[in-house]
Amino acid sequence: MAARQLSDAGTGGTVLGQSATDLIGFFGKTARIRVTAIASISAAETTANVKTRLRLLLTGMKNLGLVG
Repeated sequence: MAARQLSDAGTGGTVLGQSATDLIGFFGKTARIRVTAIASISAAETTANVKTRLRLLLTGMKNLGLVG
Protein backbone atom coordinates (compact mmCIF):
# COMPACT_ATOMS: atom_id res chain seq x y z
CA MET A 1 0.00 0.00 0.00
CA ALA A 2 1.32 3.43 -0.90
CA ALA A 3 1.92 6.01 1.82
CA ARG A 4 -0.68 8.77 2.15
CA GLN A 5 0.77 12.26 1.77
CA LEU A 6 -0.43 14.94 4.17
CA SER A 7 1.18 17.79 2.26
CA ASP A 8 -0.67 19.86 -0.31
CA ALA A 9 2.69 21.17 -1.60
CA GLY A 10 1.83 24.66 -0.37
CA THR A 11 4.67 27.07 0.37
CA GLY A 12 3.44 27.54 3.96
CA GLY A 13 4.25 23.95 4.96
CA THR A 14 2.08 21.42 6.78
CA VAL A 15 0.81 21.82 10.34
CA LEU A 16 -0.51 19.05 12.58
CA GLY A 17 -2.90 20.34 15.21
CA GLN A 18 -4.50 23.77 15.35
CA SER A 19 -3.96 24.41 19.06
CA ALA A 20 -1.79 23.29 21.98
CA THR A 21 -4.61 21.02 23.18
CA ASP A 22 -5.05 19.08 19.92
CA LEU A 23 -4.03 15.45 20.31
CA ILE A 24 -1.34 14.00 18.03
CA GLY A 25 0.38 10.60 18.06
CA PHE A 26 3.02 9.00 15.86
CA PHE A 27 3.87 5.42 14.89
CA GLY A 28 0.77 3.88 16.47
CA LYS A 29 1.10 5.62 19.87
CA THR A 30 -1.97 7.03 21.60
CA ALA A 31 -2.52 10.65 20.63
CA ARG A 32 -1.55 13.12 23.36
CA ILE A 33 -1.29 16.85 23.90
CA ARG A 34 2.03 18.51 23.12
CA VAL A 35 5.02 18.17 25.40
CA THR A 36 5.46 21.08 27.80
CA ALA A 37 8.32 23.32 26.75
CA ILE A 38 11.51 23.15 28.74
CA ALA A 39 12.89 26.54 29.71
CA SER A 40 16.26 27.40 28.29
CA ILE A 41 19.22 25.88 30.09
CA SER A 42 21.72 28.39 31.42
CA ALA A 43 25.45 27.89 31.91
CA ALA A 44 24.86 27.91 35.68
CA GLU A 45 22.65 24.79 35.61
CA THR A 46 23.86 21.77 37.51
CA THR A 47 24.38 18.49 35.72
CA ALA A 48 21.51 16.99 37.72
CA ASN A 49 19.10 19.74 36.57
CA VAL A 50 20.11 19.27 32.94
CA LYS A 51 19.63 15.49 33.23
CA THR A 52 16.19 15.99 34.77
CA ARG A 53 15.11 18.33 31.97
CA LEU A 54 16.42 15.96 29.31
CA ARG A 55 14.60 13.01 30.92
CA LEU A 56 11.33 15.00 30.83
CA LEU A 57 11.86 15.84 27.18
CA LEU A 58 12.73 12.25 26.29
CA THR A 59 9.68 10.93 28.15
CA GLY A 60 7.45 13.35 26.27
CA MET A 61 8.94 12.30 22.96
CA LYS A 62 8.51 8.60 23.82
CA ASN A 63 4.89 9.17 24.81
CA LEU A 64 4.20 10.76 21.40
CA GLY A 65 5.97 7.91 19.59
CA LEU A 66 8.79 10.08 18.22
CA VAL A 67 11.57 7.99 19.83
CA GLY A 68 11.67 4.35 20.91
